[in-house]
Amino acid sequence: MIVEEIKLKVAEEVAKRVRNYFDRMVKRFDAALERLEKLADRIESRLNKAADNGKDVAALRVKLTDARAKIAEAQTSLDEAVAKFEDVLGMDNPREAFREVHELLRGVKEKVKAAHAALVDVINSLKGIGNTATTTPSGTATTTPAVLP
Repeated sequence: MIVEEIKLKVAEEVAKRVRNYFDRMVKRFDAALERLEKLADRIESRLNKAADNGKDVAALRVKLTDARAKIAEAQTSLDEAVAKFEDVLGMDNPREAFREVHELLRGVKEKVKAAHAALVDVINSLKGIGNTATTTPSGTATTTPAVLP
């Protein structure tokens, strides 16, 4: 009888710790996705300025659209993990429940990383758009940075 009570208390404590871990991670992922959205908005603003200055930004807009799709995919994955969390937490084996929660969050983490990498790709591609190449009389190419307002 006492052994059963101890097992029940331990299971409750483990469930509490798993819930705290999951809540912390959800907050972190929400914050990361919000930052990625803000970054995507800033990149879009920069693309609009470059387009207003006559630059061809069609390929960069495609990359940005892809990055936004990856951000949305990561958000969907996080929402699915939150929906599945209560089912997982109700499992009898606390160790297995934590393993399941960890796997759910690992999938979200990979999607957030992919979204970030897509935005980094857009930024790296955007860096060269402000430069214009000219050729000197000796035949060497020089770059002159274009000033974006």
